[in-house]
Amino acid sequence: MATVPERENEPAGLSREAVIAAALHLLDDAGLDGFSMRALGDRLGVRAASLYWHFRDKEQLLDGVVASVLDGITLPKTSGWRAQASGGLSNLRAVLDRHTAAMPIILARPQVVSRSNLAEALAQLLTGAGVEGANAAALTLVVEAVTAAALSASAPVVLASDRVLTLSIESGSSKVAVRAGSTKVVGAAASSGGTAPPQFRPDGTVAVSSRRSGRHGAVELNPAYPWFVKVHSGVWKADLDMSGLLITGVDIDSGTGNITCTLPAPRGVVPVTVNSGLMNVTLHRPVEAAVHAVVHAGSFRVKFDKQPVRMLSSDVDWDTPGAASASDRYDVTVHSGSMNVTMDASAPSVPIPDASVATRGSQQHSSTSGVDLVLDGIEHRLSG
Repeated sequence: MATVPERENEPAGLSREAVIAAALHLLDDAGLDGFSMRALGDRLGVRAASLYWHFRDKEQLLDGVVASVLDGITLPKTSGWRAQASGGLSNLRAVLDRHTAAMPIILARPQVVSRSNLAEALAQLLTGAGVEGANAAALTLVVEAVTAAALSASAPVVLASDRVLTLSIESGSSKVAVRAGSTKVVGAAASSGGTAPPQFRPDGTVAVSSRRSGRHGAVELNPAYPWFVKVHSGVWKADLDMSGLLITGVDIDSGTGNITCTLPAPRGVVPVTVNSGLMNVTLHRPVEAAVHAVVHAGSFRVKFDKQPVRMLSSDVDWDTPGAASASDRYDVTVHSGSMNVTMDASAPSVPIPDASVATRGSQQHSSTSGVDLVLDGIEHRLSG
Protein backbone atom coordinates (compact mmCIF):
# COMPACT_ATOMS: atom_id res chain seq x y z
CA MET A 1 0.00 0.00 0.00
CA ALA A 2 1.30 3.41 -0.92
CA THR A 3 2.06 5.74 1.94
CA VAL A 4 1.55 9.47 2.04
CA PRO A 5 4.95 11.17 2.20
CA GLU A 6 5.76 13.66 4.90
CA ARG A 7 4.88 17.21 3.91
CA GLU A 8 8.02 19.21 3.39
CA ASN A 9 8.69 22.54 5.02
CA GLU A 10 6.06 22.09 7.72
CA PRO A 11 7.02 24.59 10.44
CA ALA A 12 8.80 22.87 13.29
CA GLY A 13 7.38 23.42 16.75
CA LEU A 14 4.25 25.20 15.52
CA SER A 15 1.33 23.12 16.71
CA ARG A 16 -2.34 23.59 15.96
CA GLU A 17 -2.94 24.40 19.62
CA ALA A 18 -0.23 27.08 19.62
CA VAL A 19 -1.76 28.74 16.57
CA ILE A 20 -5.22 28.79 18.17
CA ALA A 21 -3.86 30.22 21.42
CA ALA A 22 -2.02 32.98 19.56
CA ALA A 23 -5.12 33.70 17.48
CA LEU A 24 -7.19 34.18 20.63
CA HIS A 25 -4.66 36.63 22.07
CA LEU A 26 -4.53 38.54 18.77
CA LEU A 27 -8.31 38.86 18.88
CA ASP A 28 -8.03 40.20 22.42
CA ASP A 29 -5.61 42.89 21.25
CA ALA A 30 -6.92 43.81 17.81
CA GLY A 31 -10.52 42.61 17.60
CA LEU A 32 -12.01 40.72 14.69
CA ASP A 33 -11.51 43.63 12.30
CA GLY A 34 -7.79 43.70 13.05
CA PHE A 35 -7.37 39.93 12.79
CA SER A 36 -5.58 38.49 9.76
CA MET A 37 -3.41 35.51 8.96
CA ARG A 38 -0.51 37.85 8.24
CA ALA A 39 -0.86 39.58 11.61
CA LEU A 40 -1.03 36.19 13.31
CA GLY A 41 2.06 35.02 11.47
CA ASP A 42 3.90 38.15 12.60
CA ARG A 43 2.93 37.43 16.19
CA LEU A 44 4.17 33.84 15.95
CA GLY A 45 7.32 34.83 14.07
CA VAL A 46 6.45 32.79 10.98
CA ARG A 47 5.19 33.45 7.49
CA ALA A 48 1.41 33.51 7.09
CA ALA A 49 1.71 30.59 4.65
CA SER A 50 2.96 28.40 7.52
CA LEU A 51 -0.42 28.65 9.21
CA TYR A 52 -2.12 26.88 6.32
CA TRP A 53 -0.45 23.61 7.28
CA HIS A 54 -2.94 23.51 10.14
CA PHE A 55 -5.96 25.44 8.85
CA ARG A 56 -7.54 25.66 5.43
CA ASP A 57 -8.33 29.35 5.81
CA LYS A 58 -9.10 32.09 8.32
CA GLU A 59 -12.66 30.88 8.86
CA GLN A 60 -11.53 27.40 9.81
CA LEU A 61 -9.04 28.91 12.23
CA LEU A 62 -11.81 30.95 13.86
CA ASP A 63 -13.86 27.74 14.12
CA GLY A 64 -10.92 26.32 16.03
CA VAL A 65 -10.83 29.34 18.34
CA VAL A 66 -14.52 28.88 19.18
CA ALA A 67 -14.05 25.17 19.82
CA SER A 68 -11.03 25.85 22.01
CA VAL A 69 -12.89 28.37 24.18
CA LEU A 70 -15.96 26.16 24.65
CA ASP A 71 -14.12 22.86 25.01
CA GLY A 72 -12.20 24.24 27.97
CA ILE A 73 -15.39 24.73 30.01
CA THR A 74 -16.42 21.96 32.40
CA LEU A 75 -19.53 21.42 34.48
CA PRO A 76 -19.04 21.44 38.26
CA LYS A 77 -19.61 18.20 40.15
CA THR A 78 -22.50 19.41 42.26
CA SER A 79 -25.84 17.85 43.04
CA GLY A 80 -28.78 18.68 40.79
CA TRP A 81 -28.83 19.18 37.04
CA ARG A 82 -29.70 22.87 37.29
CA ALA A 83 -26.81 23.69 39.60
CA GLN A 84 -24.40 21.89 37.28
CA ALA A 85 -25.72 23.65 34.17
CA SER A 86 -25.72 27.06 35.84
CA GLY A 87 -22.22 26.50 37.21
CA GLY A 88 -20.84 25.51 33.83
CA LEU A 89 -22.34 28.57 32.15
CA SER A 90 -20.92 30.77 34.91
CA ASN A 91 -17.51 29.28 34.16
CA LEU A 92 -18.07 30.20 30.50
CA ARG A 93 -18.90 33.76 31.49
CA ALA A 94 -15.66 34.06 33.47
CA VAL A 95 -13.65 33.00 30.40
CA LEU A 96 -15.56 35.35 28.08
CA ASP A 97 -14.88 38.28 30.40
CA ARG A 98 -11.20 37.80 29.51
CA HIS A 99 -11.84 37.28 25.80
CA THR A 100 -14.62 39.68 24.84
CA ALA A 101 -13.65 39.73 21.15
CA ALA A 102 -14.49 36.03 20.92
CA MET A 103 -18.16 36.61 21.76
CA PRO A 104 -19.44 37.66 18.30
CA ILE A 105 -17.34 34.92 16.69
CA ILE A 106 -19.00 32.29 18.87
CA LEU A 107 -22.48 33.66 18.16
CA ALA A 108 -21.80 33.51 14.41
CA ARG A 109 -20.95 29.78 14.56
CA PRO A 110 -23.89 27.82 16.02
CA GLN A 111 -22.77 24.61 14.30
CA VAL A 112 -19.39 24.77 16.02
CA VAL A 113 -21.14 25.56 19.31
CA SER A 114 -23.43 22.55 18.96
CA ARG A 115 -20.44 20.23 18.44
CA SER A 116 -18.46 21.62 21.38
CA ASN A 117 -17.67 19.63 24.49
CA LEU A 118 -19.64 22.13 26.56
CA ALA A 119 -22.82 21.73 24.50
CA GLU A 120 -22.44 17.95 24.50
CA ALA A 121 -21.93 17.89 28.28
CA LEU A 122 -25.02 20.03 28.80
CA ALA A 123 -27.03 17.83 26.44
CA GLN A 124 -25.99 14.69 28.33
CA LEU A 125 -26.87 16.37 31.62
CA LEU A 126 -30.31 17.41 30.38
CA THR A 127 -30.96 14.01 28.82
CA GLY A 128 -30.22 12.38 32.15
CA ALA A 129 -32.71 14.72 33.78
CA GLY A 130 -35.40 13.63 31.32
CA VAL A 131 -35.42 16.64 29.01
CA GLU A 132 -36.70 16.05 25.47
CA GLY A 133 -34.79 17.87 22.76
CA ALA A 134 -31.75 18.13 25.00
CA ASN A 135 -29.38 19.03 22.16
CA ALA A 136 -31.44 22.05 21.13
CA ALA A 137 -31.85 23.11 24.76
CA ALA A 138 -28.10 22.86 25.35
CA LEU A 139 -27.36 24.99 22.28
CA THR A 140 -29.90 27.58 23.45
CA LEU A 141 -28.28 27.77 26.87
CA VAL A 142 -24.79 28.34 25.49
CA VAL A 143 -25.95 30.94 22.97
CA GLU A 144 -27.96 32.80 25.61
CA ALA A 145 -25.00 32.79 28.01
CA VAL A 146 -22.71 34.25 25.33
CA THR A 147 -25.34 36.81 24.28
CA ALA A 148 -25.81 37.94 27.87
CA ALA A 149 -22.06 38.27 28.34
CA ALA A 150 -21.75 40.32 25.15
CA LEU A 151 -24.51 42.69 26.21
CA SER A 152 -23.01 43.05 29.66
CA ALA A 153 -19.57 43.80 28.18
CA SER A 154 -21.03 46.80 26.34
CA ALA A 155 -22.87 48.05 29.42
CA PRO A 156 -20.32 49.02 32.08
CA VAL A 157 -21.04 50.50 35.48
CA VAL A 158 -23.36 53.49 35.24
CA LEU A 159 -21.57 56.78 35.88
CA ALA A 160 -22.98 60.17 36.74
CA SER A 161 -23.94 61.94 33.52
CA ASP A 162 -21.92 65.05 34.43
CA ARG A 163 -18.70 63.11 35.04
CA VAL A 164 -16.02 63.82 32.44
CA LEU A 165 -14.81 60.60 30.84
CA THR A 166 -11.44 60.20 29.14
CA LEU A 167 -11.17 58.66 25.70
CA SER A 168 -7.66 57.19 25.69
CA ILE A 169 -6.20 56.07 22.35
CA GLU A 170 -3.51 53.71 23.58
CA SER A 171 0.13 53.72 22.46
CA GLY A 172 0.88 51.62 19.40
CA SER A 173 -2.64 51.76 18.03
CA SER A 174 -3.24 52.22 14.31
CA LYS A 175 -6.22 52.84 12.06
CA VAL A 176 -8.44 53.87 14.95
CA ALA A 177 -11.95 55.14 14.21
CA VAL A 178 -14.07 56.86 16.85
CA ARG A 179 -17.43 58.57 16.44
CA ALA A 180 -20.47 59.62 18.42
CA GLY A 181 -23.04 56.90 18.90
CA SER A 182 -26.75 57.41 19.25
CA THR A 183 -28.31 58.24 22.59
CA LYS A 184 -29.29 54.56 22.76
CA VAL A 185 -25.69 53.42 23.23
CA VAL A 186 -25.71 51.37 26.41
CA GLY A 187 -23.00 52.48 28.81
CA ALA A 188 -20.23 54.92 27.97
CA ALA A 189 -19.02 53.37 24.71
CA ALA A 190 -19.42 50.38 22.44
CA SER A 191 -17.67 48.88 19.43
CA SER A 192 -19.11 48.08 16.02
CA GLY A 193 -18.01 46.36 12.84
CA GLY A 194 -15.60 43.93 14.51
CA THR A 195 -13.46 46.59 16.18
CA ALA A 196 -11.89 45.48 19.46
CA PRO A 197 -14.18 46.53 22.30
CA PRO A 198 -13.00 49.43 24.47
CA GLN A 199 -11.78 48.77 27.99
CA PHE A 200 -13.50 50.54 30.87
CA ARG A 201 -11.39 51.58 33.84
CA PRO A 202 -12.59 52.58 37.30
CA ASP A 203 -11.18 56.11 36.91
CA GLY A 204 -13.58 56.86 34.05
CA THR A 205 -11.15 56.09 31.22
CA VAL A 206 -12.38 54.38 28.07
CA ALA A 207 -9.25 52.85 26.54
CA VAL A 208 -9.16 52.07 22.82
CA SER A 209 -6.40 49.84 21.50
CA SER A 210 -6.25 48.79 17.88
CA ARG A 211 -3.66 46.91 15.84
CA ARG A 212 -4.23 47.04 12.10
CA SER A 213 -7.90 47.72 12.58
CA GLY A 214 -9.98 47.35 9.45
CA ARG A 215 -11.81 49.99 7.49
CA HIS A 216 -15.34 49.44 8.69
CA GLY A 217 -15.39 49.21 12.47
CA ALA A 218 -15.46 52.02 15.00
CA VAL A 219 -15.79 52.78 18.68
CA GLU A 220 -18.98 54.72 19.39
CA LEU A 221 -19.14 57.12 22.34
CA ASN A 222 -22.28 57.90 24.30
CA PRO A 223 -23.14 61.61 23.83
CA ALA A 224 -24.67 61.72 27.31
CA TYR A 225 -21.20 62.18 28.79
CA PRO A 226 -18.62 64.97 28.40
CA TRP A 227 -15.33 63.66 26.98
CA PHE A 228 -11.64 64.51 27.25
CA VAL A 229 -9.62 63.08 24.36
CA LYS A 230 -6.09 61.78 24.93
CA VAL A 231 -4.04 60.41 22.01
CA HIS A 232 -0.92 58.69 23.36
CA SER A 233 2.47 58.53 21.68
CA GLY A 234 2.96 55.90 19.01
CA VAL A 235 -0.55 56.15 17.57
CA TRP A 236 -0.57 56.11 13.78
CA LYS A 237 -3.61 57.05 11.72
CA ALA A 238 -6.64 57.86 13.85
CA ASP A 239 -9.94 59.33 12.68
CA LEU A 240 -11.71 60.90 15.66
CA ASP A 241 -15.12 62.29 14.72
CA MET A 242 -16.32 64.06 17.86
CA SER A 243 -19.30 65.74 16.16
CA GLY A 244 -22.32 65.71 18.44
CA LEU A 245 -20.25 65.22 21.60
CA LEU A 246 -19.41 67.58 24.45
CA ILE A 247 -15.61 67.90 24.49
CA THR A 248 -13.64 69.30 27.44
CA GLY A 249 -10.19 69.03 25.85
CA VAL A 250 -7.91 67.28 23.35
CA ASP A 251 -4.27 66.31 24.03
CA ILE A 252 -2.22 64.72 21.25
CA ASP A 253 1.10 63.27 22.44
CA SER A 254 4.49 63.44 20.78
CA GLY A 255 5.40 60.68 18.37
CA THR A 256 2.00 60.37 16.71
CA GLY A 257 1.07 60.81 13.07
CA ASN A 258 -1.84 61.09 10.65
CA ILE A 259 -4.40 62.19 13.24
CA THR A 260 -7.70 63.68 12.10
CA CYS A 261 -10.03 65.16 14.71
CA THR A 262 -13.44 66.59 13.84
CA LEU A 263 -14.51 68.90 16.65
CA PRO A 264 -17.99 69.99 17.74
CA ALA A 265 -18.93 73.54 18.66
CA PRO A 266 -17.06 74.35 21.90
CA ARG A 267 -18.77 74.88 25.22
CA GLY A 268 -16.59 77.02 27.44
CA VAL A 269 -12.87 77.38 26.78
CA VAL A 270 -11.67 74.04 25.42
CA PRO A 271 -7.89 73.42 25.26
CA VAL A 272 -6.44 71.56 22.28
CA THR A 273 -2.76 70.65 22.66
CA VAL A 274 -0.61 69.46 19.77
CA ASN A 275 2.68 68.37 21.30
CA SER A 276 6.12 68.39 19.71
CA GLY A 277 7.52 65.64 17.53
CA LEU A 278 4.39 64.72 15.62
CA MET A 279 3.27 65.15 12.03
CA ASN A 280 0.13 65.36 9.91
CA VAL A 281 -2.52 66.53 12.34
CA THR A 282 -5.77 67.86 10.88
CA LEU A 283 -8.37 69.59 13.05
CA HIS A 284 -11.82 70.35 11.66
CA ARG A 285 -14.15 72.72 13.54
CA PRO A 286 -17.57 74.22 12.77
CA VAL A 287 -17.39 77.56 11.00
CA GLU A 288 -18.96 79.38 13.94
CA ALA A 289 -16.41 78.06 16.47
CA ALA A 290 -14.04 80.71 17.82
CA VAL A 291 -10.33 79.88 18.04
CA HIS A 292 -7.36 81.38 19.84
CA ALA A 293 -4.11 79.67 18.86
CA VAL A 294 -0.49 79.90 19.94
CA VAL A 295 2.08 78.42 17.57
CA HIS A 296 5.49 78.01 19.14
CA ALA A 297 8.67 78.74 17.24
CA GLY A 298 10.12 75.68 15.56
CA SER A 299 6.84 74.32 14.18
CA PHE A 300 6.66 73.69 10.44
CA ARG A 301 3.88 73.94 7.87
CA VAL A 302 1.12 75.12 10.17
CA LYS A 303 -2.10 76.47 8.66
CA PHE A 304 -5.26 77.96 10.13
CA ASP A 305 -8.18 78.40 7.73
CA LYS A 306 -5.82 77.98 4.78
CA GLN A 307 -3.58 80.76 6.10
CA PRO A 308 0.01 79.58 6.62
CA VAL A 309 1.57 80.66 9.89
CA ARG A 310 4.93 82.17 9.03
CA MET A 311 7.56 80.88 11.37
CA LEU A 312 9.61 83.49 13.15
CA SER A 313 12.11 83.34 15.97
CA SER A 314 9.30 83.82 18.51
CA ASP A 315 5.84 82.42 19.12
CA VAL A 316 2.90 83.44 16.91
CA ASP A 317 -0.69 84.11 17.97
CA TRP A 318 -3.63 83.49 15.65
CA ASP A 319 -7.28 84.34 16.38
CA THR A 320 -10.63 84.17 14.67
CA PRO A 321 -12.57 87.46 14.87
CA GLY A 322 -13.76 88.09 18.42
CA ALA A 323 -12.02 85.03 19.85
CA ALA A 324 -10.33 86.96 22.68
CA SER A 325 -13.69 87.84 24.23
CA ALA A 326 -15.57 84.67 23.29
CA SER A 327 -16.75 82.60 26.26
CA ASP A 328 -16.97 79.51 24.02
CA ARG A 329 -13.79 78.88 22.06
CA TYR A 330 -10.93 76.52 21.35
CA ASP A 331 -7.53 77.40 22.79
CA VAL A 332 -5.10 75.64 20.47
CA THR A 333 -1.41 75.23 21.32
CA VAL A 334 1.02 73.91 18.72
CA HIS A 335 4.39 73.08 20.28
CA SER A 336 7.81 73.29 18.65
CA GLY A 337 8.79 70.39 16.43
CA SER A 338 5.31 69.75 15.04
CA MET A 339 4.97 69.38 11.28
CA ASN A 340 1.96 69.65 8.97
CA VAL A 341 -0.66 70.86 11.44
CA THR A 342 -3.87 72.23 9.93
CA MET A 343 -7.11 73.59 11.35
CA ASP A 344 -10.04 74.47 9.12
CA ALA A 345 -13.73 75.31 9.46
CA SER A 346 -15.16 72.36 7.54
CA ALA A 347 -16.76 70.41 10.41
CA PRO A 348 -20.55 70.04 10.36
CA SER A 349 -22.63 71.79 13.00
CA VAL A 350 -24.13 68.82 14.83
CA PRO A 351 -26.28 69.57 17.89
CA ILE A 352 -25.25 67.95 21.15
CA PRO A 353 -28.21 65.99 22.59
CA ASP A 354 -29.48 66.87 26.01
CA ALA A 355 -28.12 64.44 28.59
CA SER A 356 -31.61 63.80 29.94
CA VAL A 357 -32.60 61.89 26.80
CA ALA A 358 -29.49 59.71 26.68
CA THR A 359 -29.37 56.18 27.93
CA ARG A 360 -26.25 56.30 30.17
CA GLY A 361 -26.22 52.53 30.58
CA SER A 362 -29.54 52.19 32.39
CA GLN A 363 -30.46 49.29 30.12
CA GLN A 364 -27.84 46.94 31.50
CA HIS A 365 -28.52 43.30 30.80
CA SER A 366 -28.20 40.80 33.61
CA SER A 367 -25.53 38.26 32.78
CA THR A 368 -27.68 35.38 34.05
CA SER A 369 -31.26 36.50 33.43
CA GLY A 370 -31.58 34.92 29.98
CA VAL A 371 -29.97 31.69 31.12
CA ASP A 372 -32.24 31.58 34.17
CA LEU A 373 -35.31 32.02 31.99
CA VAL A 374 -34.31 29.04 29.84
CA LEU A 375 -33.55 26.96 32.92
CA ASP A 376 -36.88 27.97 34.46
CA GLY A 377 -38.65 26.80 31.31
CA ILE A 378 -36.85 23.45 31.36
CA GLU A 379 -37.64 22.98 35.04
CA HIS A 380 -41.30 23.83 34.42
CA ARG A 381 -41.52 21.22 31.64
CA LEU A 382 -39.94 18.58 33.86
CA SER A 383 -42.30 19.31 36.74
CA GLY A 384 -45.35 19.29 34.45
